[in-house]
Amino acid sequence: MYVNELENESDLWQIVDRNTQISVQRGYLNEEQKRKILEFYMKVRVEIAKQTKRGNIGLRNLCRSLHFINSAISL
Repeated sequence: MYVNELENESDLWQIVDRNTQISVQRGYLNEEQKRKILEFYMKVRVEIAKQTKRGNIGLRNLCRSLHFINSAISL
């Protein structure tokens, strides 16, 4: 199944927010930090698109990085 890449910041925010709930519940991340994660993702995605024609930083990368953040924080 193919799903178009999300580009709307509010849609991406929902993904960041939901995938960092564990870290927020434990008191490790706040709203500002989650906003910075989203801002970083958006900037990197734009830069990758400028520099390469085939490269893409997509939702899979975002979700994997959020999972890594949660795992690293729990350690």
